[in-house]
Amino acid sequence: MLPAALEHGVGVVIAGVYNSGLLAQNRPARDARYDYAAAPPEVLARVHLIADVCEQSGVTLPDAALAYVRTHPAVIATVVGARTAAQVASNVSRSRTQVPADLWAALRTRGLAR
Repeated sequence: MLPAALEHGVGVVIAGVYNSGLLAQNRPARDARYDYAAAPPEVLARVHLIADVCEQSGVTLPDAALAYVRTHPAVIATVVGARTAAQVASNVSRSRTQVPADLWAALRTRGLAR
């Protein structure tokens, strides 16, 4: 859908960046949610691998999740939920984090991102 949006000059607003909270912490909890259900073990394992690569690049998993969706040129805005003022402040801070470009290459090399 994103290539078609770009081709037609349509901006895309991305929501659900943290996927039910799975990507909202530096490491997902054992009882983490994914697509509003319990995260399957293979998804948790994959997210831990992604978190490893993020840590090696000096960023957190939530920093990377928020930055990743903004790498596509069709994306014009992101919507990030928050329940508290502290979560709002955290989201603002995360949105300002400079994510090294080599993180995306490292994730692709390991088959963890497209």
